Amino acid sequence: FTTFVRQLPAKYKEAILKTELGTLSQKDYANELNISYSATKSRVQRAKKMLHESFLNCCGSNQAACKTDDNEPDCGC
Repeated sequence: FTTFVRQLPAKYKEAILKTELGTLSQKDYANELNISYSATKSRVQRAKKMLHESFLNCCGSNQAACKTDDNEPDCGC
């Protein structure tokens, strides 16, 4: 999973790391960046979509074989 997160563009990687994987709420993150809450929600949603697409592009229909104990892809990504 962290392989895919590392590949995200910086602003999306930071959004995911600070909110979904970190301790900040999206509202607090919006305040930290001095942007609207709506913009923050959109950024996080775009990051999630990018992660989902990366996972599907890497693992495709063979998702069970792609997962390992440490949640890192094992399919050559």
